[in-house]
Amino acid sequence: MRDRLQSYVIVGFGEHPKCPLPKHRPETLHLKRGESVKIWIRSVFQDALLKPESQKKINYMAINDFGEVATGGAAFSGTIITDANGFADLPTYSPTELGVFRLRLDYADRAGSSYSYSPRIIVI
Repeated sequence: MRDRLQSYVIVGFGEHPKCPLPKHRPETLHLKRGESVKIWIRSVFQDALLKPESQKKINYMAINDFGEVATGGAAFSGTIITDANGFADLPTYSPTELGVFRLRLDYADRAGSSYSYSPRIIVI
């Protein structure tokens, strides 16, 4: 039995790409308060990044710069399941609160849980 993680989840903004492994992801996304952004994720196997992980259940939530769950106008959470290509589209995110946020993704991996984080989302 391998002693490493099995899954890797990628987070991106806009329309999800057609290629199996996106090459460019922004380090930071700047949004104006109330502006909307589409968010997609892709789940792949850690040791085979081009192999999609379908039917993966992933919980997501917005967190602030301190790692606390975002509340008020920045709150955003739910659960999604990836498709046959490992992709899933989250609902459109439209934060109305100023601040710096990230999406935290929580998913089962081997006998425990793993986390992935989006690039920073700066709302001005």
